[in-house]
Amino acid sequence: MTWLQFKRPLILILASCLTILQACYYSAQYCNRGLAKYKQGDFEGAIADYTKAIKSDPKNAIAYFNRGLVKQDRGDFDDAMADYSKAIDIDPRFAKAYNNRGMIKQQLGDYDGAIADYNKAIDIDPKADFVYFNRGKIYLDEFDYDAAIADFGKVVEINLRYASAYKNRGDANFQKDYLDEAIADYNRAIEIDPKYAGAYFNRGIAWENKKNYSRAIKDFRNAAELDSQFKKRAEERIKVCESHEKEKKIDVNAISF
Repeated sequence: MTWLQFKRPLILILASCLTILQACYYSAQYCNRGLAKYKQGDFEGAIADYTKAIKSDPKNAIAYFNRGLVKQDRGDFDDAMADYSKAIDIDPRFAKAYNNRGMIKQQLGDYDGAIADYNKAIDIDPKADFVYFNRGKIYLDEFDYDAAIADFGKVVEINLRYASAYKNRGDANFQKDYLDEAIADYNRAIEIDPKYAGAYFNRGIAWENKKNYSRAIKDFRNAAELDSQFKKRAEERIKVCESHEKEKKIDVNAISF
């Protein structure tokens, strides 16, 4: 083979590589612009840019993932799932794509499908605390409290400051009548996030079940002050607790010596 015969295919290969690099560069630029628009709340503009990124580089799994995220945020669940599935097709080890597809399935009530996606995400990334959390929420909703406790426990093993994991593990412990364990979890959630109204309210319920009405009342008041959505329920529980407190005083006063 002469140098000219060798040189021609070499030039073609180099030209092909440059074309691929150029496509990847433009795809990345569109992705960056799409992310900026997404952060500004311009969902339509973000989707348009991610679509351009995909046209420039059809193997850009991140572009599909990001476009799916925008569609998920605006409630286009079917289209979002299709984008996450495409991202997984391109990159079968894209743990976050499995997680987000699982979240949509969970929201749509397909718990088995969601758990399958969460399991896959965990297989790929065993340190993904948010995936354990999402799977734990399904177990909690499905009354599998032991599995929920295990998953939320895994979350706080990975991330000691995951307040909502402590709160949700507290809810699971409460359902199993492990009141002391539930209160300990609510304590930790509140320690991490002192404005966690839901943790105060649920700790109040636990204290009420332990017949410690003064502590329950204090927690119900804190919950109502922090979040108005708890106000009505807190006021109802406070009345019940105050009634029980009066009964306790009457019982003590009725004792004769």
